[in-house]
Amino acid sequence: SFFQSIFPAPLELRPYRILATGPASGLIETVTDTLSLDRFKKRSGYASLRDFFEAAYGGNGSPAFAAAQSRFACTLAAYSMASYVLAIKDRHNGNILLDRAGGLVHIDFGFVLGRAPGGRAALEPAVPFKLTREMVDVLGGSEAPLFTETFVELCTAALRAIREHADTLLGLAEITMLAPALPCFAGQGRTPLEQMRQRLMLHVPDEELRDRVRQLIMLSNDHMNTYLYDRFQKYTNGIEF
Repeated sequence: SFFQSIFPAPLELRPYRILATGPASGLIETVTDTLSLDRFKKRSGYASLRDFFEAAYGGNGSPAFAAAQSRFACTLAAYSMASYVLAIKDRHNGNILLDRAGGLVHIDFGFVLGRAPGGRAALEPAVPFKLTREMVDVLGGSEAPLFTETFVELCTAALRAIREHADTLLGLAEITMLAPALPCFAGQGRTPLEQMRQRLMLHVPDEELRDRVRQLIMLSNDHMNTYLYDRFQKYTNGIEF
């Protein structure tokens, strides 16, 4: 919700509310008009995310397709930078939803600030954020201007907005170190907080930020560890990759 409040348009996240009803219970808001990527991939006849977009929104070149493609890019950029800064992991296809208008929605934030499934053997920490070949194909492929220019600009705008509110963000994160602390802080002291400060790249001049963001994107794009983690989820939990 904090990130959504500071991101400039057209970047967009979709926060959902959680109401605690006890120390180990609560109510989670339903994220309506969405379907997980896992559910999409299990549909009969599913070929790829790009094929789905073309079939659902009138084909490449139509106004509806362009609008859905743009929304996908804006939400992908927003969640990519949020995931990078907060080190959100466990990003399998059951935790990533697609809404009716073509936007992505992430759910289930149980692994943050350095914590990841697998502990020391975790695959995801080596990757800044999840960016699969299938996602890039929705943007037109790795050579398309929507990916090489627009997506980079959107991600840069998102990280720039976060950096401008770094003191507030770090203060909010520090509050979660207090007892009872979030699991990511257990036995770690201030390390997760300092690692987040490093990810913010506050020492990097604003004019160099775009190049740094491009490097993060290139590192994340079709990373082998993302593929391996999705395969692991397929074999252990039946979640499609």
